[in-house]
Amino acid sequence: RLRDALATLRYRYDFIIMDCPPSLGLVTLNALTACDSLLIPLQCEYYALEGLSSLLSTVSLVRDNLNGALAIDGLILTMFDGRNTLCRQVADDVKTHFPDKVFDAVVPRNVRLSESPSHGLPALLYDPSSKGAQAYAAIAKELIKRLEGSAEAAAETPSTPAAPAPSIDTKEATVAEAYPQSSPAPLEASTETSTETSTETGTAVAAAAAGNATGNVNTEK
Repeated sequence: RLRDALATLRYRYDFIIMDCPPSLGLVTLNALTACDSLLIPLQCEYYALEGLSSLLSTVSLVRDNLNGALAIDGLILTMFDGRNTLCRQVADDVKTHFPDKVFDAVVPRNVRLSESPSHGLPALLYDPSSKGAQAYAAIAKELIKRLEGSAEAAAETPSTPAAPAPSIDTKEATVAEAYPQSSPAPLEASTETSTETSTETGTAVAAAAAGNATGNVNTEK
């Protein structure tokens, strides 16, 4: 139903963003089914890496059963503290496994991002000059640039048939093996997602935040 509802709205907007709760319930699964691609905000913590492994397993299930065209557009590092050795290690590990997918812009730990929800304002309106707000603005610009680049590349090769999306690519499998779960993540497990839809290209972008093994995650938005 969600995919059908979005189909009637694509022509009206450049992007449609759906911010879903940190769980793999019906809302999240519907978002993954309705979208065309995925953004993964990743907290720079160890448990977030375990959550990433679980999320990739779920993406594989969605591709196999509900949305074969689902792709991963990129990963966004959040709550990054350069003074913390673990944060730097997590960032390095993710960049090693996903060298072409990690966004250049990184969201730092920033008190303004934590304060903005209590004032009922998004960070970009609460304090546009803060490092956190500027980081999200840079991410938005980078995302638009990536989508435009993908659209141009597709336009240059119209005769080449699109390859079917793999259930899980080699890099994703490497992460899943490096951070295994005690048991396969069920389709009803927990994580966080949001979805964007591009009307001009007919593509949708979903963003899922990888959390800990139970799916809970504290991310700044």
